[in-house]
Amino acid sequence: MIVNTPETMAIRVMMIVAFYPYPIIGGLEHQAHELSKKLMSLDVNVQVVSGKFDSLSPDNETVDGVPVCRISLSEIRLLRFIQTPIWFFWAMYTRRNTFDIVHVHQLSWFGLFAILIGKLLGKPVITKLPNVGFKGIPGLVNSGFGKLRLLILKLSDSIVAMSDASVSELEYVNFSSNRILRVANGISLKECSSKSKSEHVAKQCKVVFVGRLVPQKGVSDLFIAWQRIEKVHQNVSLEIWGDGPLRENLERLCQSLGIKDSVNFAGNVANVREKLVAMDIFVLPSYVEGNSNAILEAMSVGLPIVATSVGGAEMQVGEQGKEFLFEPGDTDGLYRALDTLITNSDLRGEVGEAMRKRIAENFDISSVARCYIKGYIYLISDKKDEIYSASII
Repeated sequence: MIVNTPETMAIRVMMIVAFYPYPIIGGLEHQAHELSKKLMSLDVNVQVVSGKFDSLSPDNETVDGVPVCRISLSEIRLLRFIQTPIWFFWAMYTRRNTFDIVHVHQLSWFGLFAILIGKLLGKPVITKLPNVGFKGIPGLVNSGFGKLRLLILKLSDSIVAMSDASVSELEYVNFSSNRILRVANGISLKECSSKSKSEHVAKQCKVVFVGRLVPQKGVSDLFIAWQRIEKVHQNVSLEIWGDGPLRENLERLCQSLGIKDSVNFAGNVANVREKLVAMDIFVLPSYVEGNSNAILEAMSVGLPIVATSVGGAEMQVGEQGKEFLFEPGDTDGLYRALDTLITNSDLRGEVGEAMRKRIAENFDISSVARCYIKGYIYLISDKKDEIYSASII
């Protein structure tokens, strides 16, 4: 049921996500789903339009209460490029009376076509920047048809920035700061169970990486640093949770570095957050991130974070966590951060507790959803130049 907002305004949102669960592909899709569920619990009417790359996926279904329409797309890239705007237009046009706002979650052509069609239908469009650097606006500009892609992106009535780096990228291309909504990814607090300080004291210190095994995650850097860790620390282990195209290469690297006995490739792990409680340190040596959902999950269970200072990492971990951030590719910095935390179990407990409290204070999905609701109201009210005032970071 749709109810009126404090400004007596019903909110109906069409989410645009290239892939939508089930299955959840990655952090972007997971965050879109969590936000959609929370918005619906706050009486916002949400529907999703997604691509259908799996023939077994239904064209229409309801996922955790969220209605999803999937567009069938060819696996042939050129044909898919031709198909997408046609099918997209049909899906959005036939539903034009059921939504008032288009919320786009990525910068692929899938998302860019949605921006164009949303504007053609006279709907306000809000677009989320999921990343920075070569996965953000600079990468967009330097890609094929980069200037055209940027032009389409800037047709958005508002753009969501999840970090200072994203804001800087938008300002560099002359997107009005008044139309930037600053809000981070969020996490559901009701699912959080944290690790107590005493639990950080254990016979074996367990370090965990969670993510896709792809080049930008920097796992090879982690293994180089881990070789040094293994030489100076006994009773340490490194868990690799996730899969991807680099797995075989990384397993061979472990073998050549002589660290295979302390490294466990667990593959894709279900119920990650519940299982993180058994770990002691979370590590993410990525070269590119937006707002890492994996970092938020680790913080929510009280783990100290060792990560590269990219994207929104510094904003996520705050002042007390900055000490354990390092530059991408800096294996010395990665080693020092791990060494410090492995050596001092009391410090692990203190930092982990600070991370848990920071989640509760800054990244509750309820607060994030309410921020979006305020932003939607500005857009529906044709006040896009005031949307910055709804920001929460």
